[in-house]
Amino acid sequence: VMERRSFQRRGAGRPTQEIPFKPTDDEWALLRNHPTEGEWRMALLRPWLGEWARCVEEHHERFDGTGYPHGLHGDQMALSSRIVAIADSAK
Repeated sequence: VMERRSFQRRGAGRPTQEIPFKPTDDEWALLRNHPTEGEWRMALLRPWLGEWARCVEEHHERFDGTGYPHGLHGDQMALSSRIVAIADSAK
């Protein structure tokens, strides 16, 4: 039995799509782009959130540099992003 995962495709209001566990190259491109797109969508909140807004774009970065979209590591990541990375690893 092939494991399946759901993810929200771009755009609010679209239904969650079931995809195979291993996404195609096109699906990976969509997945890897969502942090940058999320940051763009949050631009108006950046003055209010300050440094904490960075966790939107950096929420898939990893302390060891293996994350995306920028491959940041350690102190290059915002504190908020490091907190999200720790919380995400506890899943």
